[in-house]
Amino acid sequence: MSTDDRVFIPLSALQKRLLGTSDLRLIAITARDNNLILEVVQEVKRLLDARHQGNSFEIKTQLELLQTSESVSSIVAVLLIALAAVSLFVGGIGIMNIMLAALTERTREIGVRRAVSARQRSILAQFLIESSILSLAGGLIGVVAGIGLSLVAGRIVGWNVPILPTGIVMALSSSLFVGIASGIYPAQRAAQLNLVDALRFE
Repeated sequence: MSTDDRVFIPLSALQKRLLGTSDLRLIAITARDNNLILEVVQEVKRLLDARHQGNSFEIKTQLELLQTSESVSSIVAVLLIALAAVSLFVGGIGIMNIMLAALTERTREIGVRRAVSARQRSILAQFLIESSILSLAGGLIGVVAGIGLSLVAGRIVGWNVPILPTGIVMALSSSLFVGIASGIYPAQRAAQLNLVDALRFE
């Protein structure tokens, strides 16, 4: 909060002229040591109970606020991880469908390659490399878009959005893993095609 938006007046004037009551709405207390917070809370509660019997009050500590903040952060992190997992799963299905379509279009080509002594593991490696490149290309586009949006948000809103190299590495590693995992089934089908049927395929 800017100091230009603050007004300082005597407490008695505030209570008499603005609030119309002498009750205190908030009392802020600082402990000498973090380890003494719980002890201070008990002392304050005992003192208020003795001086203001039957007066309802609530004591909140920074520890409670910190625990609430950590629980909210944990929930948000779980939701983001779930969203990322769903996105990767959908992306993997898309890559698998693309590779299966490529297999249908190149069945005859695979048959010709097998006829000129291409090994099954060569066909398998080719499809896995293609699916990995396709997935990595999508990962790179996502990383570039994420960095761009972070920089734009930082300038417009004034947020300091950190761009961590470990995050970029994890994103690209996840893309590579999805590409390999989603390309295994099409690659196996391509490698196990019957030579005669592949040559006759139109």
